[in-house]
Amino acid sequence: MKKHYCEVTVRRPDGAIETIVHPRVQIMTSDLWSKMQAAMTAGGRGECLSYHNVTVVITAVTLSSRGWGDYSPCAWSGDISRPDADILAECRQLLATERDVDDRNQSDADILAKIAAARQELADAPAREERAAREAAAYDAKMAAMARVMRD
Repeated sequence: MKKHYCEVTVRRPDGAIETIVHPRVQIMTSDLWSKMQAAMTAGGRGECLSYHNVTVVITAVTLSSRGWGDYSPCAWSGDISRPDADILAECRQLLATERDVDDRNQSDADILAKIAAARQELADAPAREERAAREAAAYDAKMAAMARVMRD
């Protein structure tokens, strides 16, 4: 899943420069940027200096299946493009605080392998989607040919 947000850098009337996440705009366009600059200047709220559209890829790393039963899996969810060390620390914290986890004693190498597998699965997604589209098109062509044969 992808999440979008827009960071805007503003020079306030007192001279302070701050970067904020726009509360409503997820993707800034040049047209919208021009309108925002004019509105900020007219309202005396400061000068808009720059903007940056950010796309974050949110994915899950399943840490434990929690065995049999009605328990949901223990999984970390967040921005997979962050450094391994940050994700590893959050996974460690999650494993330490969750209840009914199958394996709290996973090594750092085990968790890093799961993070790498999640990244690889995300990288392979376009090829999987393309293959699925080709298979669907082939199936549709086959069904259309069968329909023609049955009509004739």
